[in-house]
Amino acid sequence: MKFHNVTELKINEIYNLKCIDRIARYEILSSNEGVLEYINQKELGVLINYELNNNNYDFFKSAYETTNMQGAIIKKAIGEKVQKGDSLCTIFSDKSIQLNEVEKLFKIKTTPNR
Repeated sequence: MKFHNVTELKINEIYNLKCIDRIARYEILSSNEGVLEYINQKELGVLINYELNNNNYDFFKSAYETTNMQGAIIKKAIGEKVQKGDSLCTIFSDKSIQLNEVEKLFKIKTTPNR
């Protein structure tokens, strides 16, 4: 997470928020070993800011002012090596999501067998 300028302290603050128990936590896992080649950040942003927020995103509204709770922590950087089962991203939402659709937003370049 150092690649996204998010400190461990800030991550711990997020996980310790009182409201975090009221929302689901979805882990997006690497389906194979390789290098994280691409993250479709545009589509991830649409999912987080619009689809999970009833198409009601207001850039000027603080997260503390909205009743909808959603967000994401991207855990791996483009170019970083990943193992099968590594967590690429955690999505927080008070709505259900289709994990298989979100997994498509992360492209892993597989490591050739030696």
